[in-house]
Amino acid sequence: MRLPISVTGIVVLCILLSGACQATPVLITQQSTLISDGEDITAAIILKDAENGLSGYNMSLSVIDSQIAHIRGFSYPEWAALHDNGTLPAGETWIEAIDIGDTAEGNEGPISLGSVILQANTAGTTTLRIHSLNIQDNRGNSYEIDGYEVEIHVEASSGGGGNDEQVSTEPPATSTPGPTMNITDTPSPSMTTSPPPTPQIETEAAPTIQNAESGFISPFICLLTLFAGLYIIKRSEKRWK
Repeated sequence: MRLPISVTGIVVLCILLSGACQATPVLITQQSTLISDGEDITAAIILKDAENGLSGYNMSLSVIDSQIAHIRGFSYPEWAALHDNGTLPAGETWIEAIDIGDTAEGNEGPISLGSVILQANTAGTTTLRIHSLNIQDNRGNSYEIDGYEVEIHVEASSGGGGNDEQVSTEPPATSTPGPTMNITDTPSPSMTTSPPPTPQIETEAAPTIQNAESGFISPFICLLTLFAGLYIIKRSEKRWK
């Protein structure tokens, strides 16, 4: 009965020792922290001791004093087939990448997460912060990794030499608009149309029938006069009888 207990204890002890011996993943950077204003500096972000590999990450980048330097861009590693980021250039942004080909394996050494490209604006000292980390292994578990800070020193430019990949900090030139063409609508000459003359139709007066006063005697009057005369003659004959 005691032998199985001893074996079980040894197995548990080995598991605990293996977990304790496993290194905790950490972030490191490789860059020169001293640059001149107007020049660029590239800070490589590296994940070290990630023995369980890497499936993807999401993190935030920010420069404490963006008047001294700002984030101009970000360069992703070859394994990051899928990646995205926030607005650039900016004083603060976010980045994320996914390893869909299982090529980011921690047992092969440190894993590159990409490089931050900073541009110096003016002399002074500021800090690049890498924070809000969510870095997952091949099983989808998140590594417990603390944030990382890099101090950046910018000195005044001496006017000579410098980085060949300089980017001007002056605002982009505003294009001058071309001459404005004022097109005026010229009113077309008005055409006054006079109404057509009304044709004067001369109407001839219809012929009037002359009455008795104009010398024409109506047949009706003649008959009436005749009957009146006959009536008078008949009355006279009766009277004389």
